[in-house]
Amino acid sequence: MENRWARHDAMLAAVEEWAPKAGFRFLPEVGSHSPSVSSLFPPEGVGAEALTKAIKGAGWVPGSGYGKFKSLNIRIGHMGDLDVASVKNVLAAYQEEAAKILAGAPVATKA
Repeated sequence: MENRWARHDAMLAAVEEWAPKAGFRFLPEVGSHSPSVSSLFPPEGVGAEALTKAIKGAGWVPGSGYGKFKSLNIRIGHMGDLDVASVKNVLAAYQEEAAKILAGAPVATKA
């Protein structure tokens, strides 16, 4: 069980390291981040709903915000049987699709 919690912490650490570099902001303040899911605001100029649609179109299963934040943020899970490499792959996909939205380039769409 301790190994599982350590893996969750490592996945959270990967998101915490990546987010500010990619222009994403955490919804909760530092020190209040969850070991099971990260709630993030996309970079300025990138709508959360457009980003969620683009990620889905790229073949990922996105987590949108919920409640009053549904249209404003995204959620990235880091629990269960995921590993750090999987989380880093989805982070790269979010960054790629966000960059396309900012550039006005076509985003991924499922065939």
